[in-house]
Amino acid sequence: LETVREYGQVRLVEAGEVEAARQAHAAFFRHLAEDAQPQIDGRRATEWLERLDAESDNLRLALDWHQAEGEGGRAEDGLRLVSALWRFWYFRGYWTEARARLEALLGRAPARTVVRAWGLLAAGSFAAEQGDYAAAQRFQDEALAIYRELGDRGGLGRALHRLGTIAFAASGAVLGVRKG
Repeated sequence: LETVREYGQVRLVEAGEVEAARQAHAAFFRHLAEDAQPQIDGRRATEWLERLDAESDNLRLALDWHQAEGEGGRAEDGLRLVSALWRFWYFRGYWTEARARLEALLGRAPARTVVRAWGLLAAGSFAAEQGDYAAAQRFQDEALAIYRELGDRGGLGRALHRLGTIAFAASGAVLGVRKG
């Protein structure tokens, strides 16, 4: 397979199609992640988690392309991809990687959009799981402000719920109470 990959890479370079192929690859895996997102909390969760596990190298490659310097749209699409994967990474315990990728893409996709707000919710969830309640609250506060600006009541509810969860978890941490 490595020989086939190398041959394909040479042919793409010769044809001047490397960037188009990377873009198509990233778009395919972004759509896969977006299709998987609602399934992960449903009856077919195991099937979709296993499918994403099998494609994890491709998903990371797509994220690497989105995170590379380049067009501004790449960061927004990358944020869509990593946000769509957040439940997968949560269940698989990839909290540090997910948070780092989210923070990198949030830094490059500053537009105050629903996509940004969703990424902030995800980043805040990972920060809270890691016990970084101050960062978690900052992420959630910004998401809350964006949802208010956009008039997104569902997003507003999610952000308020997460802020409450963070406050509860942080109070237990301050008091030395274990979560559970």
